[in-house]
Amino acid sequence: LKSAIDLYLVNNKFFSQLGNEQFREVLKENAYIHSFITLPNSLFLNLDNTKSIMIVKKTKDLTNKKTDIYMLPNISEQEKFMDIIKTIQESMKELIK
Repeated sequence: LKSAIDLYLVNNKFFSQLGNEQFREVLKENAYIHSFITLPNSLFLNLDNTKSIMIVKKTKDLTNKKTDIYMLPNISEQEKFMDIIKTIQESMKELIK
């Protein structure tokens, strides 16, 4: 298995929903969640449809891996929003090295 990066747009309740067991098994054996980015609720008309971006790194070396978790504020909070985006960008630079 070659190192690769996958992006998933998932429902915020993804890990508590039935039917994701197969995904979790594959993840446990072959990858780890590098980042989990919760999108602002204001982007969604229905709060049951809120989403997050899950960034998964496929690798056989699963030792000492951590998951960065980000909660993006409403876009109207421009300064906070951009600060978190910059932090995510720096994290992604490290990931793709």
